[in-house]
Amino acid sequence: REPRGTWMAKEAVKGSVGAKAPPARDVSFAVPADFMEPDSWPEQEEAKATTRRGPEVAGPPQGARKQGGHRRIYVAGEGQSSSGGGPPSSPAQPKPKQKTTGKSRAKRMATMAAQRHRERQRMQAELKKRLDEEEATLRDVKRLRERLRQQVKLAAKERLREERWKEILREEQPETGGDRKKEPRHVELEDEEEEE
Repeated sequence: REPRGTWMAKEAVKGSVGAKAPPARDVSFAVPADFMEPDSWPEQEEAKATTRRGPEVAGPPQGARKQGGHRRIYVAGEGQSSSGGGPPSSPAQPKPKQKTTGKSRAKRMATMAAQRHRERQRMQAELKKRLDEEEATLRDVKRLRERLRQQVKLAAKERLREERWKEILREEQPETGGDRKKEPRHVELEDEEEEE
């Protein structure tokens, strides 16, 4: 018996010597340099992330691995070997994003505070308006009460005057009536004396 390694070597030689026979499981086809990196493929990281997240989140397209140029799209900001690790601006991209998010958060907070301040001012203006209206109505009510009191007082004074005048007239009427009765008598007597 021949050892196992020599038999496999002979088989490989036979396959390569054959005119049209394809090589038996030979991994010598054209592959870009990025494809042979051990565990630093961003596609693998994306695939791991998708398996953790769930099947609904799709990873990068399968054809992007063979093209090689698309590799820098999926760089997560870490230093990569062999191909240069992407453009130099890629690791500095998240920092301005964080700054803008901070700015936008501050803007949001400022706009919310301004909105609250405006709401407070509007509510205060409405309350002041209501208070002014209520005070005006109270003043009107007080004025009306004063007018009514004055009218009642005047009416009472008028009644008293009328009653007094009536009493005075009642007292004066019998005296005037007696004088009237006496006056013609005096006249008659005078006439009789003249006749005599």
